[in-house]
Amino acid sequence: MRTYILPLLLLTLATPALSSDGVLEINQTCAVETGCFPGDTPGFPVTINGSSGKIFRLTGDLEVLDDDSGGIEVSSENVSIDLNGHTIAGSGFRSGVGILNDGADRVTIRGGVIRRFAVGLVILDARLCRVRGIQILRNEIDGLRLIDAHENYIGDNHVGSMADATAGILLQNSHGNTIIRNRVVEVGFGRNIRLVDSNDNLIARNRASRSDGPGIELVRSSRNRIRRNLVGSHELSGISVYDGSDDNELSRNRIFGTGGG
Repeated sequence: MRTYILPLLLLTLATPALSSDGVLEINQTCAVETGCFPGDTPGFPVTINGSSGKIFRLTGDLEVLDDDSGGIEVSSENVSIDLNGHTIAGSGFRSGVGILNDGADRVTIRGGVIRRFAVGLVILDARLCRVRGIQILRNEIDGLRLIDAHENYIGDNHVGSMADATAGILLQNSHGNTIIRNRVVEVGFGRNIRLVDSNDNLIARNRASRSDGPGIELVRSSRNRIRRNLVGSHELSGISVYDGSDDNELSRNRIFGTGGG
């Protein structure tokens, strides 16, 4: 009888949790104990590497207690991750990334909370991704970071409640992105939205307020369109454009309560 129990147990551990609509499920139990689907091993981060399906949904909160780990890591393109109103929480000790997209194009992330990591969400070397309806709160260094990331859409998110951050939303060497209708507030000593070596982006209809640094800052970044943003309650200027930033359009932004205008 023991001969049959072990293969049956192994088969059970290898089987992904599927909802009734065929979506692959992610939760604390499978993340820690078994791995949530083929290609993911027990422990954090939950790894989405193309070994399973393309559509994923959280069915409960994820709590990452290991200081050096992140929540979810994606390296497979054409993936959709629905946080489904749940929270991915880190340990709060300036380490780890809530969700890391490591080079995967056309990834969609929506609908939940990421908090208490070093950086809440990173898109690295990826194109045509979408991040919508995410609350990225109480992360220690940056809220949302785009690095070498192009033609992505970042819209309708809330980024903030960061006491000692460098930036709420950071674009570094990232071009042709749309940053729209985000609420980026309470960024401590940092900048609400910061562009470094990043060109041809649209920064529009965002609220950038309550930080010690500029609301929107451009460093060696050109041909960006900065439109209809509400910027205020800053110790320094509302919008800062530094040398090496050429041919940017600043139009119909509203700036209030700043130290430098």
